[in-house]
Amino acid sequence: MKVNHYFFRPLMLAVALLTVGAFLSSLTGHTAQFSAAAQAVVTTVNAASFSSDSTVAAVAPNTIAAGFGAFKTQNNQSYVATSLPLPKLLGGVKVTVNGVDAELFFTAISQINYVIPAATPIGTVPVTVTNSDGTTVSGTVKVASTAPGIFSAKSTGLGAAAAVTTVDGLIYKNVADAAGNELILDAGTVAKPNFLILYGTGIRNATAANVKVTIQGVPSRVDFVGAAPGFTGLDQVNVRIPPELAGLGSLDVKLFVTSVVPNPISNTVTMKLGGAIPDINTTRITAGLTFNGELTIDDSIIDVPSTRQ
Repeated sequence: MKVNHYFFRPLMLAVALLTVGAFLSSLTGHTAQFSAAAQAVVTTVNAASFSSDSTVAAVAPNTIAAGFGAFKTQNNQSYVATSLPLPKLLGGVKVTVNGVDAELFFTAISQINYVIPAATPIGTVPVTVTNSDGTTVSGTVKVASTAPGIFSAKSTGLGAAAAVTTVDGLIYKNVADAAGNELILDAGTVAKPNFLILYGTGIRNATAANVKVTIQGVPSRVDFVGAAPGFTGLDQVNVRIPPELAGLGSLDVKLFVTSVVPNPISNTVTMKLGGAIPDINTTRITAGLTFNGELTIDDSIIDVPSTRQ
């Protein structure tokens, strides 16, 4: 069956709400990785990866960001945006990035989730939170053209991906259950591939040709990269699962942007593949010859325990 990548784009909003629930919950408060109350300034990170690595850019234009600090909302309550377009004032709080008001998902006394404005320039830019009482808290954030993050089911940037799989674009299976635990998935076949639909942010400014996804180190064919319909700041990446990975269990998934040096890399999420390990394809080689290259989706993979002492 020939599958056109485009038919995965027009997901109905109701379907997307069901399949990326972890993404939505991550926008309504997640402070496990920061002692937010102790922050004297605004610390901004990618809301999918939560990476605090100061050596790489945290965000890109149209990235969903999480700002941590000590803030003041109306009556010190938490506020969640309930409609589109997203508000630029929520709970009496607003955020400006390089002087431009940002759209807001969520505001609370220790965390604000917002969108980096589309016209934000590349480089280090100021971020200012204006509290409900008129006081301000400021910080900076590093911005690049791409700064990939993949949403995880537990909204921590780790563990099972907040993703789905499909073989036909009609029936979707979640990568994780409601508790964020991996579900066993089908690896598909060459004739009938299974597609992994990843949800992330900070990716849309790259193209499918410039995005590389590896599953347990194996390059996997990327068919689509772009904005996910129905959501602000949410990106979607469609990947063909290599059938040769069947039966290998829990596997790491990473995303690289190859058009930028050094290659921006996402956080690592996981998925679990069941089924029987396929037969190994072998190629006879002759002593003294040198072979160079990399694994492709047509190569067989076998997990062999190390015998090295």
